[in-house]
Amino acid sequence: MSDSIFQFKLAKTPEEINAYFQLRRKIFCEEQQLFEGDDLDEVDNYAYPIVAMEIFLDGAEKIVGVVRIYEMETKRWYGGRLGVHRDYRRKGSIGKELIYKAVTTANTWGCNQFLATVQLQNVRFFSPSSLEIFRGNYFARSPSSPYGSRSSFLSSLARS
Repeated sequence: MSDSIFQFKLAKTPEEINAYFQLRRKIFCEEQQLFEGDDLDEVDNYAYPIVAMEIFLDGAEKIVGVVRIYEMETKRWYGGRLGVHRDYRRKGSIGKELIYKAVTTANTWGCNQFLATVQLQNVRFFSPSSLEIFRGNYFARSPSSPYGSRSSFLSSLARS
């Protein structure tokens, strides 16, 4: 029996949102050094933060993964700042589950097209047919009805 479970959800409480930004800072500023100081931008004013939360049997919680989604044009949604805590990258499929939660949440809210900027090291999480290159950057896209089932969606993301 496992000592914890994982939950994937919108960050809503001040504690969850604070932990969301702390983990982003740790991943994108300290570890990857993509930004200096913090990685906040204009998009954070209207993006929806999604977290992967580990919940322990004693009730303790820890944010171990993050992604944000936002609508730039009617029915066109974007995902970005996908990150998983270093200690959890090889445990299960947290990144894939965050992608699934991001796409299905946007689709529930009326999304017809979902795009995401993807770092080169994360391209392997997407099937070749879902990737486009635009101005030297990889973008992942999702059709209007993302996939027939959760398992086919996740298997389409997996790529060895």
